Amino acid sequence: MKRSVATYSYEDPMKLLSLTLSTIFVLYAQSSYSAGKSISADDAKKIALAKVPGVVKEVEREKEQGRDEFSVEIVKDGKTFEVHIDPATGNIFNVEEETAGDGHE
Repeated sequence: MKRSVATYSYEDPMKLLSLTLSTIFVLYAQSSYSAGKSISADDAKKIALAKVPGVVKEVEREKEQGRDEFSVEIVKDGKTFEVHIDPATGNIFNVEEETAGDGHE
């Protein structure tokens, strides 16, 4: 049986850097914050910026639909994004592009 190996070509070095940093931050958060510990707001900001590079407007820790989360609002290229992060693990579980009428502006 022949195995195939996936190869990736990155034409944009900034995308590769962003992906690498995002992976490092998530792995760091997962290894450093277990057994009831939590990432800090600064950690959440770094994790979110690795996923969506831009200008952070707000970092909030809140309960959404019964789930504790960090919500990081980032402006990039005139668009607003909200990155939702699990404070226990540092995992990103949702990235939303906010649109007019969302009530978040």
